[in-house]
Amino acid sequence: MTDEEALSKVRGAFRSVKKEVGDNKHAIREVLKTRRDEDRDLFEAFKQVGQLMQRTQQGH
Repeated sequence: MTDEEALSKVRGAFRSVKKEVGDNKHAIREVLKTRRDEDRDLFEAFKQVGQLMQRTQQGH
């Protein structure tokens, strides 16, 4: 999966959950955590986005 695909997948998951639970940050975090644990592709997308953020912060 490309970085763009991973970002899109994570963004889509976030938007979907936000529509379901509203702006409650705790609920968003819990539902995303559950979905990530149940969906291997989403797990990999979160992992890839995390690595991308680390590289970006390190200037690579």
